[in-house]
Amino acid sequence: MTTLVRKTSFLAVCGLVIAGVAVAGVPSAINSSIGSGVLLTARTTAGAPSEGTPFVTKSITVRDGSNALVVGSNVVINFGTCHQNGIKLDNFPGSAAIGIVNCAQHAVYALTNGSGVATFKIVGGDQEGAGPYLSTSAPCATVVADGQLLGNLIVATLDMDNANGIIASDVAAWSSDRNVAIGTGVNRQRSDYDGNGVVNAADVSIWSAARNFAIANGSQSTAACAP
Repeated sequence: MTTLVRKTSFLAVCGLVIAGVAVAGVPSAINSSIGSGVLLTARTTAGAPSEGTPFVTKSITVRDGSNALVVGSNVVINFGTCHQNGIKLDNFPGSAAIGIVNCAQHAVYALTNGSGVATFKIVGGDQEGAGPYLSTSAPCATVVADGQLLGNLIVATLDMDNANGIIASDVAAWSSDRNVAIGTGVNRQRSDYDGNGVVNAADVSIWSAARNFAIANGSQSTAACAP
């Protein structure tokens, strides 16, 4: 009899745990980790996302109010405001591993894996080129998980004029942004590759690595989503 009671109690507890997992998992902005920025890249000649720097891969960890990881959460990075400021997404044929692009919504989607992490590699560019500049230092992208706002991200891009990938004209545009930051203290977010709010020497290093990768692997225009 005692054994039966113990088994019944054990199964009851298991049922509560399973039920808890099923109903829990509302994403928490406080406990989740989204970082401060996201870096848009170009395509290689072969069509893959151009890399060269780990900042090209964006990872977002989703946790609920009890700090438990949320598996299978639908994470959306929305670039609607960025789109108004000249940032264009590429309709790159993504996958669950790097994000699915929704051109109409100017957004990219990914599901969290078994570790509660959603991974993105986003192809896109800035149509501003040498100016006039609409983008500012204020984060323009929003991150939402299962309908819950997790926060905002600075959006930087390696293709500064959305033409022919990462090339010499982008070097000139980035250098201009860097000089503006030095001279006026205005930090254009498109050149803030590490998302720390400042365009400085650390961004030079990231830019150089990405540029060298593009030279070695070829670079091409981003096929921007229609306006």
